This record gives sequence, structure tokens and C-alpha cells, in this order.
Amino acid sequence: MKAICVAALVVWPIASQAQDVCGALQAHLNGAAVRAEIPKITGIDPSCRSSLAQSGATSLHCGWPFQYRASQAKDAFLALVEDVQACLGPDASRVGDPKVNHPDFYELQVFGVAEGEVGVSLKDKASLQKTYVFLRITPASPS
Repeated sequence: MKAICVAALVVWPIASQAQDVCGALQAHLNGAAVRAEIPKITGIDPSCRSSLAQSGATSLHCGWPFQYRASQAKDAFLALVEDVQACLGPDASRVGDPKVNHPDFYELQVFGVAEGEVGVSLKDKASLQKTYVFLRITPASPS
């Protein structure tokens, strides 16, 4: 298995709370439980849950809530996209935001590597008056 970078190259919005994004990605893509290793964003702890992917792998979904349409949410999304891209390296395939029928704002970046797939999204939820940044890490199918 190719090694994934072990240090984030982009500093999180609050440097004193920056953590090792790459280590968390690598650990989960290798099947470890990494909830405690998922970083805070602008001082906000992530809310994480696991789910079973169609492939049979266990995905980790983490989210960070922000005030509705806050600029900090967009900044956090862009920083996380850059961190994921840097961590996964130049061999990661990147798929931009597919066009979806979503009543609120939605942006998605998906990165694929041999070890699995990582998605980063930004979603406005008008009915909740919140904007969320989401991170999904899905290991490759279990053999």
C-alpha cells in the first residue's frame, strides 16, 4: 500500500487546534477507528458516525455546523479540500461537484485512491439555518 502523507500541509483556520488530517485519513482508510483523530475546524469538534457503504466497507462521516451561510464554513471547506488533496497526493483522482437537485446550496469534491474514497462537502440547510462541512472517508471494498 502506498504511504499517505503524515502531516497536513495546509494550516487549519485555528492553528493551535490543527491536528494531523493525513494521519486520520490514513488510519480510517486502513480500517482503524479514528473519531478522536478527526480535527476541529475553527474550534468546533466534529460530530462523527459510521455507516455501511454499498461495497461492504464501513464509512466514517463527520460534520461541522456553522451559522447559515457563514464565510467561515466556505473557508473551512476550502481548507479541508486542500488538506485532503495534499494528504492523498498527486495520484488521487478528483471528481468535482456533480450536478444534483438540491434545494439549498451544495458543493462536493470526491477524491479516489487505491485505499478508498474521501469526500468533502459544503451544504446549506435553510430549514435548520445552518451550513455544514462534511467529511466522508470510505475504505476500499473489503476483500
